[in-house]
Amino acid sequence: MEHSTVRYQSPKIHGDTIHWSGELTWRGNAASIDFVFTCPEARSFVPRIRPILLAFLLPAMRIGLPLRLEDPIDQTTFDNLMEWQCAMACWSPQKLKVVPIRCPIEPEPAKPDAASGRGALAAFQAEWIVALQLTATPLRLMPDSSAGPVWEPD
Repeated sequence: MEHSTVRYQSPKIHGDTIHWSGELTWRGNAASIDFVFTCPEARSFVPRIRPILLAFLLPAMRIGLPLRLEDPIDQTTFDNLMEWQCAMACWSPQKLKVVPIRCPIEPEPAKPDAASGRGALAAFQAEWIVALQLTATPLRLMPDSSAGPVWEPD
C-alpha cells in the first residue's frame, strides 16, 4: 500500500550543540527539516520522532497518504494527533485530509511539569495556517494566561 514516511537521522553532537534532521518521503519525493540547538547535557540527548512528526504532519495531510513511522509514539500523542487532524481538516477539507498514522505504540511517558512547553504546538499551527493560505474562517491566537492560547474567530 502506498504511504508517506517520517523518520529522523542520528543527531550529530559538537560540544553542547546538537544538529538533528528528519525527512518526509512520499511517491519518490522527499522533504527535510534540520534542527540546531544547544543542550546543557548534549551527550544525553535522546532523539524521539515527535518533533519531526509535528513538523511534517500538515504537509503529510496535504499529501493525503497514510503516514508510516518507524519509531513509536505513545497512545496519548497518537489520539491527540488524530483529533487535531480532524479539527485541521475541517478548516480546509479541499487541502487537508486526515491521514492514518501507522506506528508502534510505546508506554506513556512520565507527565511533564504543567508549565513546560505550553503553546509550542499552537505557535507551530499558526505558522502553518499562514503558510498553507487556508481559505476557512480567519482565526487569531488570543493570549489567556489562565488556560494557555485560545483560538477565536476574527
